[in-house]
Amino acid sequence: MRRGALCVSICVWILSFVSISPAIAQTFPSCIGGTGDCFSGHNGPGCNDLCCCETVCNPPIRDTFCCDTLWDAQCANEALGSCPLGDFVDCNSNGTSDICDIAQGTSRDCNGNNVPDECEVPPLCPTCSDSNHNGVPDDCELGACCMDPATTACSVVLQADCLSERWIIDGTCVPNSCPIAPSVTVLGCRYLQIELSGMDPGVPFSIAITSLEHSCMSKYVAFDNGIARLVGNPVSLTPTQWGTIILADENIVPSTTYVVRTESVMGMSAPASATMMDWADVVPTIGLVNISDIAAIVDNFKNVPTAPPLERCDLGPATPDGIVNISDVADAVDAFKALPYPFPGPAACVECLNNADCDDANACTTDACEDNNTCSNTSIPDCCNLDADCDDGHSCTADVCSSNACLHTQIPGCIEHTIATFTDSVSGFSTQDVRDVDNEIVHFDPNRMSIIYVATGTEYQIGSWPVNGNFLGFGGFFQVRFGTVLGEYRAYFTETGSGTICNFVVTPTNFSIFATNTQVPHT
Repeated sequence: MRRGALCVSICVWILSFVSISPAIAQTFPSCIGGTGDCFSGHNGPGCNDLCCCETVCNPPIRDTFCCDTLWDAQCANEALGSCPLGDFVDCNSNGTSDICDIAQGTSRDCNGNNVPDECEVPPLCPTCSDSNHNGVPDDCELGACCMDPATTACSVVLQADCLSERWIIDGTCVPNSCPIAPSVTVLGCRYLQIELSGMDPGVPFSIAITSLEHSCMSKYVAFDNGIARLVGNPVSLTPTQWGTIILADENIVPSTTYVVRTESVMGMSAPASATMMDWADVVPTIGLVNISDIAAIVDNFKNVPTAPPLERCDLGPATPDGIVNISDVADAVDAFKALPYPFPGPAACVECLNNADCDDANACTTDACEDNNTCSNTSIPDCCNLDADCDDGHSCTADVCSSNACLHTQIPGCIEHTIATFTDSVSGFSTQDVRDVDNEIVHFDPNRMSIIYVATGTEYQIGSWPVNGNFLGFGGFFQVRFGTVLGEYRAYFTETGSGTICNFVVTPTNFSIFATNTQVPHT
């Protein structure tokens, strides 16, 4: 509501219109070098935080009075509701408070202490550390790769007697090398290639492998007589010791997606994944096993120079043996005949042995251990745990969960409104919220022909507001029109004739309307 507006009855209109600033962002001189606390009223326009000042004076709040005339108590309340709270501190001297810089994203705050990162590295902070000169405080660099910052390995500080890229852990300088996602390449339907790059060659890492299709599989890579296999416990080697890894194992099976990560004392890397080729599918056309695949395996068995590599042609046994022989040819023939994959693959998950193993601590489910040793938790109809589970969608009933059963009690004197929905025929946008020039929102109940002020839930003028499509009131003198603010669709309460947005003035007992000359925005 505009300052100084006079309340009048719904039938009285003010013919002199109030000028409203265009609904586009603009810079106000009083916000540049402004004085006075943004969160309290003071003499003169503007306040001491450029970002907060312009937030109040630009759309969607659009209270230009605060920046053109006086920063009063209403301006302060709008700032409290829209601007980050805190004392005005401007460590980077850009005229905007530090917390506003962080909230807007113009400054990073990697450690969450409400101080922009650029103020915690030289030259703004000569005593701070930024060893790799990337503008990020050193205490953030390592923390990002720690699984648990509370562990001893992650409780670190950079020491002057260590090299620029080395950190102190338990009194010893160690390389600051976080685990990096490996490169994973599918070589066939049973072989994976894993390569480590970009990590400190002297830091030991383990390589963890899981499967999307086999959720219970969790393995680590290890060498067995020089051949990479999967084992149950982590094995740590340096990237140099790992080299290029060619992995074949009974758990590496066709048409399966594997997720590979590196792990070290610093934590776990981002995942890399790859999906194995189909069973016995050796040569194009990929996705189809035919006589060409069988012939290709025979060529490798005969050492034909143009034959596909061993990793494409070695199909079995359960743990590939690194040899192409007549058994692999026979496996390909069986695949061509559409026989299933002949080896066991990853072990199936065993979730339960009895119903008690499946207890999900939810009184509203029936918990059972199925024949395949997996759990099922079936919802019990009409059962509840919380009052929220009993919401029947009616605003005039008290919904209570009692002994896992819902009770719905009518609230005395409560009126349940049916709220009208308005639709833009051009964009298809629909809403129940209808705004005035100050973005105050009302709803309309077509059954009671009333207007409801959303901020307080108060109903006004019962029997006076029929709804006919997007037209309002007897005679259709008012109309819901649609516009946009920064691309967001909105509905506005307008005069049917002039098309301008109206202004509401609301008291506990009276709802009044004023005319303005503000057009529906389209920004």
